[in-house]
Amino acid sequence: MRADRRAAEPARSPAPARPAPRLHPWLAAGLWLAVGLAVRWLFVHATSDAAGPFSSFYKGDAPYWLQQVARGPGTAPVDGLPLRPPAMRWLVGWLWDGTAAGVGALRSGFVLIGALWAPLTYLAMRRAGATVAHCAAGFVALGSAPLFLAASPNAEAPYAVLVAASILALPAVQRGGLLPALAFGAVQGLGCLLRAEHVLTALAFAGWLAWTTRSRGGRKALLRGVAVAVGLFAATLPWNLRADTGIERFVGQRAASPPRMLDWEPAALAELEQLAPYLRGPAQRFIEATVAHRGGAVVAGGDVARLHREAFGAWPIPAPAGPVFVALYGPLNFALANGPQADGGFSSAALTAAPPLEGGPSRYPPDWLASLPRDGVLALEYPPHALLVADGYGIGLDWITAHPGAFVDVAARKLAIAWCGAAHGLGGNALPLGAGGERRAVDLVVADGPLATPWRIALLAILVLGAVLGRSRAALAPWLLHGLCIAAVTVGFFGYARQGALWAPLVGAAVGLVAERLATGDRARRAAILVGLATVVTVLAVEVARYASEPRLVVDGQQVRDVEPLPPFEFRTRRVEVR
Repeated sequence: MRADRRAAEPARSPAPARPAPRLHPWLAAGLWLAVGLAVRWLFVHATSDAAGPFSSFYKGDAPYWLQQVARGPGTAPVDGLPLRPPAMRWLVGWLWDGTAAGVGALRSGFVLIGALWAPLTYLAMRRAGATVAHCAAGFVALGSAPLFLAASPNAEAPYAVLVAASILALPAVQRGGLLPALAFGAVQGLGCLLRAEHVLTALAFAGWLAWTTRSRGGRKALLRGVAVAVGLFAATLPWNLRADTGIERFVGQRAASPPRMLDWEPAALAELEQLAPYLRGPAQRFIEATVAHRGGAVVAGGDVARLHREAFGAWPIPAPAGPVFVALYGPLNFALANGPQADGGFSSAALTAAPPLEGGPSRYPPDWLASLPRDGVLALEYPPHALLVADGYGIGLDWITAHPGAFVDVAARKLAIAWCGAAHGLGGNALPLGAGGERRAVDLVVADGPLATPWRIALLAILVLGAVLGRSRAALAPWLLHGLCIAAVTVGFFGYARQGALWAPLVGAAVGLVAERLATGDRARRAAILVGLATVVTVLAVEVARYASEPRLVVDGQQVRDVEPLPPFEFRTRRVEVR
């Protein structure tokens, strides 16, 4: 009877699987902040350079910013010219008092700034999906390259935080009126004062805002985009005016003229006066030495222009001039990055290139030849360097149009270098690639072990697949715009792994999109969550073990104690090892 009754009962359906657990957004953001902070603190304090002002994993421009702040408040930038954006100097000066005792506060400040990138990325990515947001935040919190960015006082970490916060604010700007757009533009202006090339991303955001709000009225949408641009230029205007004044002051300064060693005809003196005041003293010494070397006793009319054309290939020699947007280094860097000496990464080879010297070196005084700039040091009184600063865009474009094939080759190398910073490992040991590697000039360390190339190819494939899977997710559009702007800047200027590291949220989002496609059921999603948690725990455990083992840091065979035993200002590739 019981058997018959059991047979008559309908079969029970299996209990539905419980959905994968979800965290409150602010709790999740707080956890990512804690993870990012822990990993960065352990990394910075593990090696022997913890007491120094920067990490050997990313030296970058840190010595320059430290030098600027150590000179004291109110001092002008090097040579009195706005060669670089000012906000990084302001930030370092706010965090550091210029003393050895204050270095710890400086390093801790950048650790905290770097840790903020992950939670802001998570919050800004949430509209693209929880899995995508967590993977993007995880790649930022645990990734080796983002970790290195926060280990030294360089511009990339605060810049990445500003961009993530800007993307997080975009929906509010979309919903708001002109005032939020103006405020958003002012924040973008701050980004430009941190990195001048941010103007490209800022204008892309302005265009995106206008396009996505066009359904509310084309005129209002256009005004919203214009308001962003107005806010940006209003925020940078005070500094731009100050920069123009600094340029005028520098160009107009006239050092004490050296005593004349030869007689000068009035026409020759008139030619000398065509040069900017700061160039006249060095030009006088060059002209007199060359005329005397060739057996002359009088500087005749036409000698100044003729000798400049013969030695340097140009006349008149232009001087830096305003108006300038934020910094003067754009033309100089463009010429250095796009010329016969360019190799894809940072290179100052063009600064040490020999001038034309028509007729051969024997026609010029040996003492003058020996005094020409060496070691990539910028000397603004040297005519070839003045040309690069004043007309670098024209010089670079001339080379590109004359050598399109070489430019394509260099551009590919630039992107490859940048991708090394994007396709990084996890933690201070760059799992699974291994700790240490090559540090190109003014860049961060990238792993170069046997797994490095397959790893980067695999992540590139995931990025492409993720772009296909996420093409319809509007929330990813601002991140993609920013990533494309980074690529454009990389192609136009130098290929930096540190620049590619700013692609970390996009690479992490691509991993999330692929994981989301593969994990279709509740059980698969829970398994994916467990994999993610295991990854976080593993990286944290490895960092704790690394911290406890007190590894030795070696740069080009020399052990690092507090600060690496190398010149602070150098432009060479170095090998960094952890032993």
